[in-house]
Amino acid sequence: MRIPILLSLFIILAQFQFSFGQITDGNVKPDKEPKTKKEKTEKTTSSFSEDSLNGTNFYITGLALYSYRKLEDESSNNYYKTWEDQTPAFKGGINMGFIMALNKFVHLDLGISYFGHGENYFYDDSLSDSTYQYQRTYRQVAIPIHFRLVYGEKIQGFAFAGIAPLNILKTKYTSSYTFSNGVEQTPEDVISGEGFSTFNAMITAGLGIQYNIKHVGFTVNAEYRNYLANTYADKIIALNHKMWGVGINAGIVLRF
Repeated sequence: MRIPILLSLFIILAQFQFSFGQITDGNVKPDKEPKTKKEKTEKTTSSFSEDSLNGTNFYITGLALYSYRKLEDESSNNYYKTWEDQTPAFKGGINMGFIMALNKFVHLDLGISYFGHGENYFYDDSLSDSTYQYQRTYRQVAIPIHFRLVYGEKIQGFAFAGIAPLNILKTKYTSSYTFSNGVEQTPEDVISGEGFSTFNAMITAGLGIQYNIKHVGFTVNAEYRNYLANTYADKIIALNHKMWGVGINAGIVLRF
């Protein structure tokens, strides 16, 4: 009886030893560690920086101009005496160009401008109750060359000054007459390309402000213009006529 019992204990111990050896044997792989989730990188939106700009701006602006002239009749018989009764005229135009930063505070403005300059005349005959009026417009194209002093980033204040060579393309003369009975003559337009100096130049200066929103800006400035030469060609019209004006420019700027 003892031998079967001992044999049974020996078999149980042998099985236990064999099982323990399998557990501790290097061939048995330990349980795998749980996989760690990769952290997702948060997408960050790139914020705008003034340093990302190269300092070049393109602008397009509209012009509202209060225009007039300095006048001196040089004829022997005061032929242009009635010109002294002329009044200022309001005209318009359009400008476009590039502004390039020379440094943080000094910028160069190169552009092109198409605009009108003019003068009005009105005569009322108290004896006949008839009237006569005309408006003369000088259509011109100019190439402004300005230096700007600039301060600020989002809101920029600036002052500018420079010179603008220009060419008078044509003059438009619009006249009308009202008879004593109140009947008005149909206004008549006369366009001419003769009698004036085709080349002239004006000095300009002004102050302005520009409000920037990333790559777009909005600008407005006030400008004074003074012409350097006579409007009319020498030896053709005996008149010393030098234009001047005060204008407001407003428009949009694209920033690069």
